[in-house]
Amino acid sequence: MVTNCDIIIDGKFESSLVDTERNLVGSTNQQIHFVSDRYKQAKNYFLKRRPVRAEINVYEDIIFNGDVTITEMTREVTI
Repeated sequence: MVTNCDIIIDGKFESSLVDTERNLVGSTNQQIHFVSDRYKQAKNYFLKRRPVRAEINVYEDIIFNGDVTITEMTREVTI
């Protein structure tokens, strides 16, 4: 399976160790392993500070995804 991967993120997500600096990882205990050279020139993208974003999708359910918690959102959304 590893031979079919370009990047591997290891480690369990730990909510007490949230990583807001690196792209793709969720917590500081996780490591990014570049298995192939495919993203060699884009390596800095994965290691630089990421922008804070939140995405809300409203269909039959409300789906929230992002780098902020509901309590950090400063604007109330009414549906």
